[in-house]
Amino acid sequence: MQTRTYKQIDVFVLVLVVTILSVYLIRNHKEDLFQVFRCLKLF
Repeated sequence: MQTRTYKQIDVFVLVLVVTILSVYLIRNHKEDLFQVFRCLKLF
């Protein structure tokens, strides 16, 4: 049981970190993100 809960906590923390990082990047690098999206659309 303990290992399962630890794994769940790790996944939860990972998701939290990823979401926070994405929001931070979107707020600070909107122009860069738009350029990346344009490049992705081109390919």
